[in-house]
Amino acid sequence: MISSVALKDCDDSLIWELEGNKGFSSRSLYRFITFRGMSDKRIIRLWAAPIPPKVKHFWLLLRDRIQSAANLKARNWDGSEFCKLCGQLETCQHIIFQCPLAKFMWCLVRDVFDWQLAPNDLEMFFYLVVDRRTDKQSRVVLMLLGACCWSVWLIRNDMVFREKLVSSPCIIIYRVVSFLSQWRVLAKEDEEDQLETMKTKLLDGVKNLRPRSRGRSDA
Repeated sequence: MISSVALKDCDDSLIWELEGNKGFSSRSLYRFITFRGMSDKRIIRLWAAPIPPKVKHFWLLLRDRIQSAANLKARNWDGSEFCKLCGQLETCQHIIFQCPLAKFMWCLVRDVFDWQLAPNDLEMFFYLVVDRRTDKQSRVVLMLLGACCWSVWLIRNDMVFREKLVSSPCIIIYRVVSFLSQWRVLAKEDEEDQLETMKTKLLDGVKNLRPRSRGRSDA
């Protein structure tokens, strides 16, 4: 077989077969690594979402592979496998969706965007919010997912490793809005209005939680 190959008298060149233009890209390598006989559209959408690369690792939630206390304990970590806030087993889905702090966030998000339900895991989030949208429509929604996941994750890390508790659950919503503002530069021009509307609704949702002050009666 080798003897049948005709060699040409010219310099060799590198060709990356995973891209149509034959040039290397980290996205094509990622798709190749995660391909298992069937293209996972959800992971591809997450990878293409306008969020920072360090946040995109939350696609590992679909594989239950982020470093929850339960996963660390399975690797002989000497810490507790239980959530420091509520005492339940701290799994990946618990951190992001099922802990009381996360539930508060998702319930508020559900209410301000008129979702049917508050998602209790990543599978449910995709089913409720992402799967019925086109790739283009899902981009801003996935920015929201990234901001929510990243906010919960950082607050959880402060709690676990720095013994730092948030003063109010509303802090998590302010963090979500802050990250959406920071990531605006990653969005396309026609997505910026959607992003601003999303931030406004979240902030209005927090305001509506606060009881209105009542004037004192002179009677």
